[in-house]
Amino acid sequence: MNITSKLKAAYEGDKEAIHELKQIEKGLYIVVMKPLETVHETYRKDIKQTIKSNSIVLKPGRFGGSNGIWGRFHKGSGYDNVWINEAGEKCFYDFAEVHLICDVSHSVYGYERVLEHSLISKVEHIFGGKAGQSEYFKIDKNDKVLNKRLEIIEDGINSMIEWDSQPNSPRKMTHGL
Repeated sequence: MNITSKLKAAYEGDKEAIHELKQIEKGLYIVVMKPLETVHETYRKDIKQTIKSNSIVLKPGRFGGSNGIWGRFHKGSGYDNVWINEAGEKCFYDFAEVHLICDVSHSVYGYERVLEHSLISKVEHIFGGKAGQSEYFKIDKNDKVLNKRLEIIEDGINSMIEWDSQPNSPRKMTHGL
């Protein structure tokens, strides 16, 4: 589910959007980055990652904690605070889409961490290649079925959650599903 507009509204101060996003405490996401100009991820004024213009890069990840997905994207070193353009301006919402893959706020004991490994594996399998150390996946910019591939990944993760929620599942007992 594309939640970019909700995150952008929260970034711009929409209190209802902030409240709604704070309710999503744990889960998985994929950021689809399609910059029209070169952009940089900065950390303490150093450039950590660069994405060249007219490329497509995926960044799968997890979030958890008291601020949930809101905190992952907006607090401290959240995505919208660290991506800048060549002029040094924050620009995350100019080139990125955020897809919520699953909300597992109801789970306990780090279930989102268990699912993250499957998410990365599915991205590697469906898009090809390996994440390497950075966990950023450069994909073919002519990928005409990008959204369909994202949907397949989301369906696969949600099927895992459904399976793990079965009455006799060891993960149900461990993670409180």
